Amino acid sequence: MYLQQAEIRNFRGIRQLKVDFESDCTVLIGENSWGKSSLLRALWMAMGCGEKLCRFAPEDLYVPIPLLEDSEENPEQSSDEQFSLRPALHFSSKKRRRDSIIEQMHQEAQKEDARGAYFRKEYEFSSQDCYRDKADKVQFDFIFAESAFGSELLTLPQLKKFWSYGDDGIYRIHWRIVGRRDKDIFKTEHLLICKTQADQKEVRKGILALIRLNPVLRIRDQRMNRSAPDDEDRLRGDGSYVFENFAESFKNDMAISAPEMKRRLDCLNDLSQRYLTNYSGPAILKDRSRQTRNNDILGRTVSIETLSSLRETMEKPGINKVKILTTLLAGVVLSSQGDRKFSVQASPIIIFEDIEARFHPSLLLSFWSIVSAVRVQKIVTTNSGDLLSAIPLQALRRLYRPYYDTRSYKADVKSLSLDDQRRIAFHLRINRPMTFFARTWLLVEGETEIWVISQAAAILGISLQCDGIRTVEFAQCGLNPIMKLARQLGIAFFVMTDGDEAGRSYCEIVKKFVPERQLDAHLTRLPSVDIEHYLYCSGFESVFLRCAGIRGPLRKGTTSDRVIELAIRKKTKPGLAIEVIEEMRRRGAKGVPPVIVDMIYKLRALCRGDFL
Repeated sequence: MYLQQAEIRNFRGIRQLKVDFESDCTVLIGENSWGKSSLLRALWMAMGCGEKLCRFAPEDLYVPIPLLEDSEENPEQSSDEQFSLRPALHFSSKKRRRDSIIEQMHQEAQKEDARGAYFRKEYEFSSQDCYRDKADKVQFDFIFAESAFGSELLTLPQLKKFWSYGDDGIYRIHWRIVGRRDKDIFKTEHLLICKTQADQKEVRKGILALIRLNPVLRIRDQRMNRSAPDDEDRLRGDGSYVFENFAESFKNDMAISAPEMKRRLDCLNDLSQRYLTNYSGPAILKDRSRQTRNNDILGRTVSIETLSSLRETMEKPGINKVKILTTLLAGVVLSSQGDRKFSVQASPIIIFEDIEARFHPSLLLSFWSIVSAVRVQKIVTTNSGDLLSAIPLQALRRLYRPYYDTRSYKADVKSLSLDDQRRIAFHLRINRPMTFFARTWLLVEGETEIWVISQAAAILGISLQCDGIRTVEFAQCGLNPIMKLARQLGIAFFVMTDGDEAGRSYCEIVKKFVPERQLDAHLTRLPSVDIEHYLYCSGFESVFLRCAGIRGPLRKGTTSDRVIELAIRKKTKPGLAIEVIEEMRRRGAKGVPPVIVDMIYKLRALCRGDFL
């Protein structure tokens, strides 16, 4: 049995979040204050406190706070000398624009195609994601599913009457926890949703059996433990605790005494027998060294150590890196049990918060090799691009909160062809893994655009990366797989193309993903054949002439094409772009070409949710 889905409502920093989990490993990414910590705290409160059923307190209730409402009469403006920058949209005008776009999306959603399906989903999100002045109750909904057909039905008598049979042939259990204020007290109610009647004692026994089968173990850096003592005591329940010794093992180059090493190796024997056995169950539990299919190669773009190689290293005499890391994991996991009693059939849910906090990147992948080989459900939060490259794409969950509700996005790998997966694996997951943490992808054709746009934004006083914008070259990867993945992960995208025939083809591709009325918010096509010609015609002719080595008046018959060709031949395209940027800096904000200025502010609008 494993936790398949969780829905959290009105709990701490989450107004509403629904997320599904993989049976093996799920990796959560998202910006600060978007709900990751509140989600993990909810899991810990429900299943991390042993034989005591969790109880809510008034401070657990989400506090509705409206978005800041600015006056339209005095919009903020910033300027550089005589160059006036475009003011950002403010709350009331932004709300009207959003309502207008929602209506447009509703009309577009009537079309029965892939784009229409996406916008129907976005319409539902946006129409419901509005301010409500009160939150009257906290509610957790957890869905547990059997890990294999019929694997738990006969061996769990306490849960037999609570199973529900799904259309997909899988049995599930639905556990609901509700907390609400009743006069001067805050009441908590636990329910097992099923078709049959059950008394409260049976429900309690069933819930305790669930907890024993799926106990939550929470591992995080000691520096993250900042809760107030009374709050921490309430979370710890019967003595189980959030690990404070995890970070201690890394001090002094992870020095561990010989007696401590022996004690942990003894503990490791039990861990290995239970969770590092030769798997004969579902395919997700088999040794990765035997999986050589294309899907597995593309799913794990970074090679990590296999179970067989880990075992071979463990059997070697002496102390080595794998033994230290494995005993570290064994010690932390086993000590986390506290005085809780786990079922013989227990499959713990291990939560790793910011797993990269104390690891060098190479050590992180070694540690992940061990963690991924452990046959338990794992929920991980990370800000490491290296780790994202080492996990299957389908394990990724991107949390995003545009207004009040937090959304969970995931990649639909089945909708991606093997060629699309290969392109995404190479161009994004291997070479640009940090792009998955962005709010918006700026898709451009080449290196020149990257240099010019990023530096032009800096001249305007804007940092694209700080705004959550990452630039991606799409010429070799192609637009289709990138935009398809961006839609699935809830990442906004903006495409800048040349004005040539290839650029026209790219525009047609963008139109497949974006409604006609929103095309201007997602696409810029240069008015010239390419960016070099556009810069040449935008007041930087002197730079091109200097780089081409031309002094004085042009010879008869020398065209702009010839000048640009000579300049590129002597400086290369990136070198020429840097020369233009230097001149642009000298001129200041007023020297930035207008098409680029307009595009930069459209990008910022996408990041801020002014466009959906």
